[in-house]
Amino acid sequence: MSTSTVDVCGKRSLEYVADCLAKFNRGAEEIKIRAIGGNVAKGVRVAQILDTHFDNVFVKNTQYEKFDSQESCTAGLAITLKCQEKGQYGRDNSVEKILEEEGGWDNFRPIIFLIYHLLFDNLINKVEKVTISVSPTDEKPFVEVLKIKKNRWGIDIAPSILDQTKFSSNKNLNSKLIDELIEIYYRSGLLIPPNWENVANRVAAFDDIILGVDTNVLLHASLCEHLLNSLYLINPRNYINTPNWMLIVIPDAVMHELEQSTNSRKNGLLDHIGRKGFRALGEIFELSQCVDLAGISLIVVGESNPVLDIRVELRELRKLLADGKNSSKPKDNNTRESKDKNFRKSSSGDAFIRGQFKSFIQKINFYRGGVFFLTSDKTCAALAHAEGLHPIYYQIPATRELMIENYQLKMPSEKIKIFHPAVFGKLIYECAVQFGDIKIAWNTPSRNEVSIKCDCKGNLIDHWFHKNLFISTDDAKKLLALYQEKFQLSSIRENVWKKLQETLVKKDLY
Repeated sequence: MSTSTVDVCGKRSLEYVADCLAKFNRGAEEIKIRAIGGNVAKGVRVAQILDTHFDNVFVKNTQYEKFDSQESCTAGLAITLKCQEKGQYGRDNSVEKILEEEGGWDNFRPIIFLIYHLLFDNLINKVEKVTISVSPTDEKPFVEVLKIKKNRWGIDIAPSILDQTKFSSNKNLNSKLIDELIEIYYRSGLLIPPNWENVANRVAAFDDIILGVDTNVLLHASLCEHLLNSLYLINPRNYINTPNWMLIVIPDAVMHELEQSTNSRKNGLLDHIGRKGFRALGEIFELSQCVDLAGISLIVVGESNPVLDIRVELRELRKLLADGKNSSKPKDNNTRESKDKNFRKSSSGDAFIRGQFKSFIQKINFYRGGVFFLTSDKTCAALAHAEGLHPIYYQIPATRELMIENYQLKMPSEKIKIFHPAVFGKLIYECAVQFGDIKIAWNTPSRNEVSIKCDCKGNLIDHWFHKNLFISTDDAKKLLALYQEKFQLSSIRENVWKKLQETLVKKDLY
C-alpha cells in the first residue's frame, strides 16, 4: 500500500490540505498527517477538513508519536487518512465551473490557489517534467529559468542557470535573475534562513513576545513562511511549546514604504515593485486575518509623518537633477533593476522605523525580555543593537544555495526529521509575483504552453490575500484535458474553498 506523510507545523491549515489532496491525486492510498508539538489541534483540523468536505476521504486511525528534536523529545499526533477512488458529487469540471466569474481582464479570469495547485501538480504527475519561463525585464523576451521534475510525492526543482546555453550573455542580467530566483525560493519556503535555529531558540525562550518588523521582513514573507514554522521545531521546555502569544508590531514608516511601492505601476498594471509591495500586504493580511494562526495579534504603530513624503519628493528631485547632468548618456529608467535601485531605503527611513518601534515599547512599558526587532538588513540590525532594541538578523540564503540541482525541501538539521511540502502552487504564485507574467511549458509529445498572470486591471484586493492568479479560458482547458483525478475541481471551488475561507478568515476581509 502506498503511503505518504504530511508534517503539520506553523503554516496555514489550507496549505496542508492542498498538499494532502495533491498526494492523493498522485496515487497515495493513505496519508499520515503528523501534527508536531503545539500543532496537534491544527493537524486535527486538517484531518477534519478532509474528512468533512470530501466524501471519498475518511480517518482510518490515530496514534501518539515522538519526534527527536534538538536535545528534547517533541510529542505529536499521527492521523492516518484513507482515500477511495472518486467522490460522488460535482462531476462538472468545465472551465465555467472552475474559474471565477468576476475580476478578469482581457480574456484572463481569476483561478483560486487550490484549483491551480491541483491542476499543475496533476500536470507534473502526468508529464513528469515542465519548465517555467519569465521575462527578466518588462521589454525582454521570455527565457527559461526553472526546470521542474516529478518526484514520487513532491517535485524536484533545478534553476536553468545551471544550463549555461539557456542563459543570457549579459552578466548583469544573469546576476539579477539569480537574485530574483533566490527571492522566489525563499518566499516559497524552498530556501531556509541559515540561522533559523538560532532565531527560533531565541524567540521560543519566552512565553509572550513583541516583535517589531522591518519592511524587508514583510517583502520576504519571513514571518509566515519561516519564523512561525520554525517555532514548532524548537521545544526548550519539553512539554509546552512557547511562545503562546505574539504581537507583531509594524511601524507606520513601514506602511509608508509599502504604500509607496504599491503605487508603482506601468500602463495601468503593477510593475515589479508594485507586485512585491502587494505581496507584502498579503503577508499582513495573513497574519491579521487568519484565525487558524493562533496566538498572533498585529498592530500598526506610530503617526503619519509628512517628512516621509518630503523625503520621497526630494529623492525624485535629486534623480531628475542627476538625469539632467547625465543627459548625454543613454537612459534606462524603465528597467526593473533601475527602479529597484531608485526604491532603496535611505538610512533616515530605517531610523524612522526603529524610532517608532522604540517609542511604542516605551509607551506600553513592556520589559519582560521578549521584545525583538526583526530585520534582514545587517546595518539596520547593528544600529538597532546599539539602540538597545534586541534585534534579530534574519539572514537571506547565499547565492550558492540556489545552485543545488533537484532541490528537495527539508529542514537542514540531522536532529530534526521533519519534511515540509514543496507545494507546486506556491512556487508558481511566487514566480508570478516576481515577474508578472510566466509561461509554463511541457511536451506531450508536442510542446504545450500556458500563460499565468499575477495582476489584472480592476481586480479586487483580496486576490492578493487568497493567492489567486489569472489564466485564459483556452489555457485552463489545456490543463483540464489532463485532469481526471480523485477530486472534482468544480466542487472544491463551490463547496469547499468558499466555505473554508468564510470559516478560517475573519469576516471583515469580505
